[in-house]
Amino acid sequence: MSRSGRPPTTIASDSPSVTELFHRVNSVIPDEQELVTVDLEMAVADALDLLEKHGFSQVPVVVGREVLGLFSHQTFSRAVITHSRAASKNRKFEPLALTVEECT
Repeated sequence: MSRSGRPPTTIASDSPSVTELFHRVNSVIPDEQELVTVDLEMAVADALDLLEKHGFSQVPVVVGREVLGLFSHQTFSRAVITHSRAASKNRKFEPLALTVEECT
């Protein structure tokens, strides 16, 4: 059981990857439809602003036409924890100076 009291979610080994799912969705989206995505070099502050602006909890991270994963509040939070633990006491850690790549 998970902490929520529900059985843990399992994904079958033959389940499609995140990239495959986004490419399937992309194949049915009209050409004129604007997709909201972020790239690896985007500053986290800009990515968070994008989430807020559109009311999204997550957006795909893309390079060219390849979906590499998702950026979300949760991936940002995990990166902040990881990077703050790794930062030395002499080096000030600025979470909003991270890039999307450092969060995925």
